[in-house]
Amino acid sequence: RTRAKAVGAFNCLSTYESVRPKLVQKKVVEEALLPALAQRKKTFGDGDEYKAMRADAVMASANLVGKQESSVLASEPDAFKTVMKCLRYGLEGQVWAGVTWTAYSALLPLSKLTVSDCNKPILHELGLVVLLVRVLQECI
Repeated sequence: RTRAKAVGAFNCLSTYESVRPKLVQKKVVEEALLPALAQRKKTFGDGDEYKAMRADAVMASANLVGKQESSVLASEPDAFKTVMKCLRYGLEGQVWAGVTWTAYSALLPLSKLTVSDCNKPILHELGLVVLLVRVLQECI
């Protein structure tokens, strides 16, 4: 439970432009977020807390290193699906993993991930364009 809260705090901190360089310098991605992503359901459980922790770890990592070509997230197959799921649930106003997500919370990580050319085909395949059109239609 403590680890999940810490990962959530890193996700919140990673949304601040002035804090991001400090988190990267302190190797938060390598030393905290990647180990959280490496946690398997077997050892952590399959409950909402586990799913929310993974979503927070993915989004914080995307905020910090998502712009990089071949970032650590590119090797994490479910990372993109997780952020897309958060956006979808945010648009629908539904709870997932015990959290009421907002579209906004997923848009910053997605905006970082779309910078990297290697991420664009994956995001397109997962339906990002359709969801972004929906954001523009519903959230303006």
